[in-house]
Amino acid sequence: PLPAPERARLVAGLRPIAEGRVAGDRLAALAALAGEGEAVGRMLAGFNATPDQWGPTALLDWRAVLLASGNGPAAAQVLARLRARLDDRGSVMRFTGPDDEWSLMAGRDAATARLLLVANDYPAWASDAPRLARALVQGQQHGHWDTTPANALGRLALAGFATRFEKATVSGRTTVSLGAARQVASWPNPVPVHLPAATAPLTISHAGSGQPWAMVSLSAAVPATKAVANGLALRRQIVPIRQAVPGRWSRGDVLAVRLTITARAQTAWVALTDPVPAGATILGGGLGGRSELLAGGGDESGQYPDWVERRTGHYRAYWQQLGAAPTTIEYRIRLGSSGRFTLPPTRAEAMYAPDINALLPGSTLVVAGAK
Repeated sequence: PLPAPERARLVAGLRPIAEGRVAGDRLAALAALAGEGEAVGRMLAGFNATPDQWGPTALLDWRAVLLASGNGPAAAQVLARLRARLDDRGSVMRFTGPDDEWSLMAGRDAATARLLLVANDYPAWASDAPRLARALVQGQQHGHWDTTPANALGRLALAGFATRFEKATVSGRTTVSLGAARQVASWPNPVPVHLPAATAPLTISHAGSGQPWAMVSLSAAVPATKAVANGLALRRQIVPIRQAVPGRWSRGDVLAVRLTITARAQTAWVALTDPVPAGATILGGGLGGRSELLAGGGDESGQYPDWVERRTGHYRAYWQQLGAAPTTIEYRIRLGSSGRFTLPPTRAEAMYAPDINALLPGSTLVVAGAK
């Protein structure tokens, strides 16, 4: 608890803002006073509530005010609005849309931490708390979040999550069975379990202390015949830069590959891989004798990758954090071999949440001999 004299001074400073007599963030002031048990209902005179126009931070503030005012049903409606702002597909739950609210006192990470604090104590959200916790942890960079409020709230939220869902240290053995196949993971250093496909129930049992989490995924070797968009979306364009015969590719021609990646919500550590025909050279690596004009990119927008790999068989780009706005990158290649090349799919994936991914079916490129 705050010392009584300092608490009284803080409350006295916030009250005129909450009542609208002094300029400032009135909603934040109301929420702060509500958290201290102050009677805020009488301070709402003349306050214009526009929840449809508010971001997650303001909605969480408004929920706190409604609860302090005794309006539980309206507070429950605010939680429904917050759920509508979440991308709840896959193993994480993240706020969608741009981070318009970001400031030194508010932002996406702080809002996620506050929502996790609610989920820890709110039974209707108990099944969502693990995915909120994963999203919150993935928002860290170099072991911390980017603002002091996010770090304070994040620590409280994860401590509350551990108290609610992870009271005991996990030890012992976890057995996974699918049909006749059976594997065991031993704690504290379990390894991923891989089982062959079978038409049978999947059973997971644990012998020991604690309650381990399990993430189940299914993979199959099937032809990629259509685009896949699971939280990410991809678009690929081929643009001629230097073409000996217009409308036909020949050995020695230069083309640009333009890739646009769009995330449904801010996503951490995204890798994009695009295959390159055999014998082709990716330009722009900085080696002597290459044309700077031919190697230069053309149409780039959004966030430039944090790291780029130019390998013999593929071009790969990485982003530490990929925002919700479409991002376009371009690289150029010189065709070095003739023939018919069937390329593998173009893929994008969140490295620590692989269920967030995108795929474009592979294409065919026919290259004639040099003229």
